Amino acid sequence: MKVFYALQETIKFMVKVIVGEVAGETNFKNNTKGNQYMRFSILGKKFIYAIVVGGVLVSCTSETPETGNNETLPPSIDNTENGNNENESYKMRCIVGEADNSRASVDEDSMNGGTGSSNTFRWDTNDQITIWTGQDATSLSKCLFTTKDGGSGSALFEYEGKEVESNKYFGYYPYSEILDYKHIEISIPTDGSIIQTIKGSSQHIAPYRPMYSNVVNRQESSETLTGLEFSHITSLLYFRVRNLSGRNVNLEGITIKCSENVFSSTATLAFNPEGEASFNMSENTKSDFATLSFGDNGSGIAWENEEITTGFLPILPVEDLSEKTLTLTLKVDNQEYISMEINNAESFKQAHFYRFGLTLKEIGITVDSFIEEWGPGEDIIIPAKQ
Repeated sequence: MKVFYALQETIKFMVKVIVGEVAGETNFKNNTKGNQYMRFSILGKKFIYAIVVGGVLVSCTSETPETGNNETLPPSIDNTENGNNENESYKMRCIVGEADNSRASVDEDSMNGGTGSSNTFRWDTNDQITIWTGQDATSLSKCLFTTKDGGSGSALFEYEGKEVESNKYFGYYPYSEILDYKHIEISIPTDGSIIQTIKGSSQHIAPYRPMYSNVVNRQESSETLTGLEFSHITSLLYFRVRNLSGRNVNLEGITIKCSENVFSSTATLAFNPEGEASFNMSENTKSDFATLSFGDNGSGIAWENEEITTGFLPILPVEDLSEKTLTLTLKVDNQEYISMEINNAESFKQAHFYRFGLTLKEIGITVDSFIEEWGPGEDIIIPAKQ
């Protein structure tokens, strides 16, 4: 018993010494935080538990650094760069399309009237644009601007981050973290990998409607950016198709085919902060067709007899279609229905809208077409996600 009692007293003494050393070391490292010393002292009789809790406290402290007044910094703000108060970030606003001539999308249902005056224009909720801004061309910063509410004709975009100057600025849609304004690669597939899964919806072309703005120069920097007008790079093929075959079918795709290789799938855009942007299409990726697929993985969508539905296919511009012939093909129930040749097309211009009416009949298809501009100041605009 005496040996056991002596051993018990020795263990108690060692625990006190160890706990005292841990608490003392903690208090030394955190000499302004006496509460941590008290926490270890209270848990001295539960040494293992105290060490575990201490590990959690150290871990949490390392993940949320504290300022001198014990206020936690937002992890997304780098306060060493913006020169503002530690818990504040710089904000800017950008009004795009003030003159009602710069728009991102259109209400799909309004496109069926056949005239530009019937179309409803909009920027979509949560659209994001890249804006490069700075005091001059040598000090440009890339910033993300988002519109929370969208808007018809024009929209308010907002930025929050480090403070930047805004004597010179220009923009691009869509936003990407890896963009370099000196060389932007654009990909608009023609091989059928653009897939529309919802009838009458253009949400699938959101990644394929790139736009670029003019360069704005001004004497004084301001938190409000004005004067930006965005122009579309692509053309848009809009198909309005009607089923008069007398049966319900599965619509799998629409293809436009040319007698020569005219449809590029890649291009590059380069901004010049001191002048105009340049746009070049790749000759190496040209093919003689462009295809819009329907349904999940291109499996098709149900198309009832006498139903009218719509399809949206963006393409890179085709400058010259003279002396070339076009045909349109409907793929239905794994069979292809080819139209008569179209010989009166001149081009598929940048920022133009081309509507084709296709009717599926028992013995084939018929086609009519409607062409309109949707560039700045015009009536027709490329549609986008709903």
